[in-house]
Amino acid sequence: MARLDRTGIDYAVISGADHFRIGYVIWYSALPGLKAARRATVQLSVPVLAATGGHPLARRTHYFPLISSPQSPCFRWHRARHS
Repeated sequence: MARLDRTGIDYAVISGADHFRIGYVIWYSALPGLKAARRATVQLSVPVLAATGGHPLARRTHYFPLISSPQSPCFRWHRARHS
């Protein structure tokens, strides 16, 4: 069983906050050069890219729950396109 300690939690929070800030800096620096439709497409693709990119990093070998879950971005996108 994994053991949590305060130092590890602190590092995780700091790392997450730093990546969050870097993402916002990149997004808002790119925003003026994008048209509204392109901005929407890029912004809505982020959850799908994060889910499909994070799945292999977590060493998951099955994708069916990722795609078929009603909470998944892939499922909602497919349902929205075909309704």
